[in-house]
Amino acid sequence: MPIDEAFVLADQAIESALKADPEYAMAYFVRGTSSIYNKYDFKSGVEDYRLALQLDPGNAFIMGANATGARVLGRMDESIELYDTVVELDPLLAEMRSWQGLAYLYAGRLDEAEAAFRTTLVLSPEYSGGHYRLGRVLIGKGMPEEALAEIEQEMPGVYLATGLAMVHHVLGNHEASQFALEQLIENHASSAAYQIAEVYAFRSENDQAFEWLNQSWINRDSGLASTLGNPAFNSLRADSRWPEFLEQIGLLEFWLNMPPEHGGSVQ
Repeated sequence: MPIDEAFVLADQAIESALKADPEYAMAYFVRGTSSIYNKYDFKSGVEDYRLALQLDPGNAFIMGANATGARVLGRMDESIELYDTVVELDPLLAEMRSWQGLAYLYAGRLDEAEAAFRTTLVLSPEYSGGHYRLGRVLIGKGMPEEALAEIEQEMPGVYLATGLAMVHHVLGNHEASQFALEQLIENHASSAAYQIAEVYAFRSENDQAFEWLNQSWINRDSGLASTLGNPAFNSLRADSRWPEFLEQIGLLEFWLNMPPEHGGSVQ
């Protein structure tokens, strides 16, 4: 169905849940998720996550949502601290290990990111994106051959094509990198504009990166919530179009408060 129609139905369902039980924590969690990933209303989304945690303070999943909210706003240290608590509460949540790894990756703490993603794959060997994200870390650690071997274990789809386009670029296999990118565009352009932008930015092809970031905005791509701190966008941070784009999606004020080592302003 058209995405705007889906948002209306989602809002109706959430409000029905809250009307039935105003203290139902998961309803606030879902409303927060909708605000962050569908509407880019990040402040409202994070506030709903906080409300959900106040209502159900022992819920590891909801605490993990708060950790994600902190990462979305570029608060990597806060995010990592919360994720560390989450995995203490429930060490078997593969999803939270993966999100923890992403926070470590965005904070530049690559050894800890690697450990988190490897734990994710131990808990859930077929976890979607697990091998790709571990490959991203290995690229960051200057281990492209190991990264390629890891990424090649990813299931066919968006993550595999994205990872192959990145790692072959690092290895100097330009034709292989371009082929993987073309496959990503051909097969997943409508649902993976954000990942396409990541590849172009990773390859320092900034004009195309911004074209696909703007397409992500048009598509209401949920990936945009993971923009701040993403090392794939390092080449964009000194580009005058970067703060303009962040203002468009509602993240500029948070980026300006981030330290440079976590992907903040380099001015």
